[in-house]
Amino acid sequence: MERSPSAAVFLVLYMCIATGASQLQPKFSKTPTWPHSNYYDEDGPPILLDCPLVSYDGVKLLWFKDEQRLNSVPNVYVFGDGNSTLTLTLPKHIQTGHYRCSAFNTAGNISHGGEILIAARTQETKPRVVQLKPNTSIVYANIGDVINISCTFDVGGSSSALMDLSLEWLKDGETVNDTIHTTWGVDTTDDNSQVFALHLDSVKALDYGTYTCFGINSRGNDSKSISVTTPKPVLKHIPVNEIIIGSSLGVVAVLVGVVAFVVLRHKKKQQEYDEMDWPDPDIKYDVPERKIEYDVFISYSSDDLKWTKDVLFSKLDAMGYNVCIDFKDFMPGLPIAENIMDSIYKSKKTIVLMSGNFLKSMWGQFELQQVHQRAVLQRKDVLIVIKYDQSKVPLKLTGKTFLDWNDNKVKPHFWARLFDAIGKPGDLQSDVELNNRHRLSSDDFDTTNTDDEDAKLIINV
Repeated sequence: MERSPSAAVFLVLYMCIATGASQLQPKFSKTPTWPHSNYYDEDGPPILLDCPLVSYDGVKLLWFKDEQRLNSVPNVYVFGDGNSTLTLTLPKHIQTGHYRCSAFNTAGNISHGGEILIAARTQETKPRVVQLKPNTSIVYANIGDVINISCTFDVGGSSSALMDLSLEWLKDGETVNDTIHTTWGVDTTDDNSQVFALHLDSVKALDYGTYTCFGINSRGNDSKSISVTTPKPVLKHIPVNEIIIGSSLGVVAVLVGVVAFVVLRHKKKQQEYDEMDWPDPDIKYDVPERKIEYDVFISYSSDDLKWTKDVLFSKLDAMGYNVCIDFKDFMPGLPIAENIMDSIYKSKKTIVLMSGNFLKSMWGQFELQQVHQRAVLQRKDVLIVIKYDQSKVPLKLTGKTFLDWNDNKVKPHFWARLFDAIGKPGDLQSDVELNNRHRLSSDDFDTTNTDDEDAKLIINV
């Protein structure tokens, strides 16, 4: 049967109305489960977003971030329960944004959304005890007292970093258990620091000791200690006049003791230097045959290196003197004593930088003894003494004229007198010639006046 056009239009319209009437607009079965807080830490717990829908045919639900459709990404964005849930499995700062679920069909649509803020992870650091309470190293307590002590640990400001922090209380190196008598307490501050407390209820004699809060994570550890001890004894009242007299006597006794110690120590040191094994000028010695190669050898204590190198050595070197000094001329591998002997006998003169440091040095004593022996053997003024500080010159050298670096009257003429004592740069004389000229036996001079002979070794500088 043939239908008219108007009848066909009516039939189509009827079908559309009927179809629309069979679909309902999407709606949530309950209020969407959205985070109670929209602020999260990076790498923190998973974030779950839930948009539960009433089950209707033809309803489709999609997820959006910043109005861009999201697709499921393993371990990043995971959909569940027919796409009604979205889980951010490992929150990252880059995932911060506006999230929205949207359900729709031909009858309409519904959506829900909100901001999710994920703070960038703060760099985790080793634990640091930033506060100790009470702020003292000792707590005084009587038996029966109640004590509260605490340490505040900082690990970089991240809440996730606190998850890696392990805390412990120790007493004299042993773990303090969390009990009714010794109770632990942990609290987190607004800046994600951890306050670790210890409560001692009714102190007993066994509780006295040193308590240590100890914190450790993968970056390192830190600790602070505080001692719990008995109260300070109450001092008995003593009349002021007795205190003054007692204090005066005590001060006098201390001063006498100090002076006595200094005097005895000085005498002992002086005796040690006076008893050095100085060579006998009246015995025939063999002079080592070494060719003179240097104008001067500098003997000094390593503790006086800065002045020796920066002032004395630099000045002599600038004036053209060929200076022998350990850091430049000692031969690696040779015994120190052999290097010293070579330096003394290969140098026309030897400068001894006399100081307290030099007098305390074993090698300083050895060098002084050897250069003095050479002076005796060769009957030659080969020793130049520079007094660098206020130390006393050994008794055997008291007959020597020396240059005093600390004497303001000498300083204007110090270098000129030193150069005169050394001689002209390069004016060397062979040691062998000196040996032949000055080799003497005990019969060559009068042994009855050795002090006068020794005095002839004075260097007129």
